Amino acid sequence: MSMNQINVIGRLTRDPESRAAGGSTVVTFPLAAPTSIRSTAAGENSGSEGNTASYLTNFFRVEIWGKRGDYVMRYIKQGDQIALSGELLLRKYKTAQGLDAWSFDIQATSVTLLRKKGAAAVPADSRIPS
Repeated sequence: MSMNQINVIGRLTRDPESRAAGGSTVVTFPLAAPTSIRSTAAGENSGSEGNTASYLTNFFRVEIWGKRGDYVMRYIKQGDQIALSGELLLRKYKTAQGLDAWSFDIQATSVTLLRKKGAAAVPADSRIPS
């Protein structure tokens, strides 16, 4: 038995894009998710006091299928903050220079709109219907 589950909170860096695939709709969008990194003067990660915090932003390509994708296309735009759950995928591709590169993608199974760009928090019933 294996388990592959990821939960991420982040902001869309572009508007979602939709395309037809195998009789269904797939929606893709890039997501930026900041991560706090604490480090000591010696460069080790630990939870002790006196550490400085820095931030690293992870970027993911997210895809979501069917009715959930339709919801994303209708209500979620660039700059909006979302929470999502899904499966983490490692994809290999070729760069413009012909080199092998890897990306972490997320196949989302659930998305919740947390905050519209420049607005207060969104009501609690903003979860995408199943």
